Amino acid sequence: MHYNVGYDMINGFTSVGDYVYSEIRKLIINWDLKPGQRVSEAEMSKILNVSRTPVREAFIQLKIEELVMVLPQRGTFVTKVNIEKVKEGLFIRSCLESEVLAEVSGKLTDEQITQVQGYLDSQEVALKDGNAKKFYMYDLLFHKAFFDYTNHKHTWDFIDYSNSQSERVSMFTLLDFDRFGTVLKVHKQLFQALVEDKPKLAKDITKSSIFQLLEEVEPLKEKHPEYFD
Repeated sequence: MHYNVGYDMINGFTSVGDYVYSEIRKLIINWDLKPGQRVSEAEMSKILNVSRTPVREAFIQLKIEELVMVLPQRGTFVTKVNIEKVKEGLFIRSCLESEVLAEVSGKLTDEQITQVQGYLDSQEVALKDGNAKKFYMYDLLFHKAFFDYTNHKHTWDFIDYSNSQSERVSMFTLLDFDRFGTVLKVHKQLFQALVEDKPKLAKDITKSSIFQLLEEVEPLKEKHPEYFD
C-alpha cells in the first residue's frame, strides 16, 4: 500500500523519532490510515524508509494520544473516533483560541498581515485544485499564527495534542461535505475582524465555526458508523 508522506528526506525535525511520529500522525489525521485499520511496524518502516525502532516509539506516543490502540495477539490499529472526546477537544480550543484572538486583535504588524494573507491565498489555490490535505495544512497554519504572534506557542501545542480526535473530524468534513469554500469564507471574515480590531466579532465567528463543526459530527457518524465508537 502506498501513501504520499510528503517528504523525500527528513527535514525540519530534531530527530528521526519526531519525523516518524509526525508522519504517522499526519496519515491518521488525513484519513490515509482510517479508523479501525491495522498498522504494522514493518509497513510503516518501509513507507518512511526508517528502522522499526522509531516506528515502535511513535506507536507508543500515538497510543498515549489515543490515535492507535494495541490489541493483544492481533496487532496495532487506528482508533475509531470518539465523539465525546471530539466535543471536549473543541471546547478546549474554543475557550483558549477566543482569548488569543482578543489579545491579537488590532495588533497585527504589516509583516504578520502579509503572512496570514499568504496562508489564505494558499488555501484559495488548494480550493481551486481540490487538494483537501494542503487546504487543511494551511488551515492549521492560519490558526497557529495567532498563537505564535502572542507568544502562546505552548498553548497551541496543547490544543494540537488535545484535539487529535476533532482534527480527524475536521478533515473528514472537508472530504465528505466539501466545506472548502465555507471554511475559507469564515477565515477571511475572521482575519478582517482582527485587522479591524473587532475582538468580539472575531470571538463570535470562531465559536460559530466550532459550533457548526459540532453540528456535523452526528450526521457524519450516521453516514459512516464504521469509523466511530
